[in-house]
Amino acid sequence: KKHWEGLPLRLILPSRPPQGQDSTMCERVIAHLDMDCFYCQVEHRRLGIPTEVPLGVQQWSGLIATNYAARAKGIKRGMTSTEAKKICPEIRCIHVELIGDGGETVSEGAPRSKAKVTLRRYRRASAEVMEIFERIIGPTYMQRTSIDEAYLDLTSKIKTKLSTIDYQPPSLTKMLEYTHVYGALPEEANIPSSMRVGAQICDTIRKAVRKELGFTVSAGIAVNKIVAKMASSKNKPDKQTVIPPDRTKTMIHSLPLRDIPGLGGKLGRQVEEWLRGRAEIASSSGSPSNSEQKGLGDPRFEANVPVSSRWHRPQKRAKTAAQQHLSTTSE
Repeated sequence: KKHWEGLPLRLILPSRPPQGQDSTMCERVIAHLDMDCFYCQVEHRRLGIPTEVPLGVQQWSGLIATNYAARAKGIKRGMTSTEAKKICPEIRCIHVELIGDGGETVSEGAPRSKAKVTLRRYRRASAEVMEIFERIIGPTYMQRTSIDEAYLDLTSKIKTKLSTIDYQPPSLTKMLEYTHVYGALPEEANIPSSMRVGAQICDTIRKAVRKELGFTVSAGIAVNKIVAKMASSKNKPDKQTVIPPDRTKTMIHSLPLRDIPGLGGKLGRQVEEWLRGRAEIASSSGSPSNSEQKGLGDPRFEANVPVSSRWHRPQKRAKTAAQQHLSTTSE
């Protein structure tokens, strides 16, 4: 199946509020924050290069990151620096830092046998960004997933704000000044007050990063991690997007299955096969049997698991330079 036809949307859609609960509240509000062209931003700041100048970060002969100015010229990650300069002669190609056996920085012209790549300048910049996230939201509610992105569970901070007597959540009109809303007619969207507060918190975090570090951040705000990650890529760079609970289903149905985070490889193919089998069974018998629904408990699909079981600081693991840059998300 190309789309999510037949897939139990309860796995990724928000649950209905319990009876008697305020319908303007979301059970959880999750934000996904993603640095824009992070490696390039670090080099722009370090070297004082204007952001409108096309720039690429290279590792040996290949580009591992490009900024938006370079992308507008047709430069793509994976090109060689030579290819990039033929397309865009004015591009600045900055090599990642090279170090010798003793950890000392060596020049780009050093023999490859006597130099190795280090991404420490990007890891240090990443630590600066994550410190701001932690300062505003608290380490308990942050999950760093790569060098340039993190999830924030805003639920607790939102509840604290809404419980304050003199606090008023931003109106929809006010929120639209700094937030995009998925779908047509954003001014008519039904956005719970808790999600509007979440958008306000995200705006505060993004402004703090820009003011203190000079970096831009894109963000997505939604009811769970999967949808928040998809939202953050909707209006890059340097913008944030809310996907209201009542528009989540429409958004999911509009996407090819492979565009859903985590379903782009082997797992995606397995889900497609499962969906095809389920559709065939449903068409012949009207509903799937219990044996066909065994996969529904697979934790890989659970987007609304309790915070305590998933939100934690991932353990640091030693990686090769290649693994380090390949593990970063698309910028």
